[in-house]
Amino acid sequence: MSTLAAFAAGAVLLAAFSVIESHRKDALLPLGFLADRNRSAGYGVMLLLGASMLSLIYFLTQFLQNVLGYSPIMAGVAYLPIPAVIGTTGLIVSRKVHSAGTRPFLTAGPLLVAAGLLWVSTVNQASTYVDILGPLVVVGLGMGLSFVPLTLNAVAGVAPHRTGLASSLLNTSQQIGGSLGLAVLVTVAATVGRHTLAAAGHASLVAAQVAGTQAAFRVGALGAFLGFLLATAFVRTPVGPAQDHAVAGARDGGAAPPG
Repeated sequence: MSTLAAFAAGAVLLAAFSVIESHRKDALLPLGFLADRNRSAGYGVMLLLGASMLSLIYFLTQFLQNVLGYSPIMAGVAYLPIPAVIGTTGLIVSRKVHSAGTRPFLTAGPLLVAAGLLWVSTVNQASTYVDILGPLVVVGLGMGLSFVPLTLNAVAGVAPHRTGLASSLLNTSQQIGGSLGLAVLVTVAATVGRHTLAAAGHASLVAAQVAGTQAAFRVGALGAFLGFLLATAFVRTPVGPAQDHAVAGARDGGAAPPG
């Protein structure tokens, strides 16, 4: 009941914020700023990717420690392929995006994230790190393909004094997506784990956790796939000379992986 009340309060506050912003000349977030289809779709893609990525980090950490017996330090080390692949891929994308445009990367990236999460959803008690390494590389590749184009898409066609707003909304979308996604996926994992124990009285807690983790990864994969559909349907922003400075900024900073 408290959860529903919190969501209701959040909805009321969001509505109040929208009303106030629509009547102010110096609005923090001019509502017309979100009318651009490409930009709004890009924020939606980042929100969904943030949810999917955080689901991987949270649930795989639990799996590595509670099921495979990793220490906290080794569980952290296990994630090193993701930032390595993201950094390498992002550097390559920043050099190729001028000739290819953002669209190929913004469609391939979320699709690869979805594929990696679907792949890692096959983990079980008998899995080893070798079984996890492949999905980590695929997810890292998908995120690396997505970050630079999403940053470019957010600032394309934006007046210079609005670029800070555009990029901050992108990072906010990522953080909100991670928070909301984790709340949903924890509920999914707990529900599936509870049903697993109820269906088989002899099932161990480990088996229930594995079942919940697999379900969470599958739902996370669905979220990334929705990001792919959103990018395919709505994102059309090309990249030209006007975005050269944004490419450098995306390469040096841009959106960061949730964590």
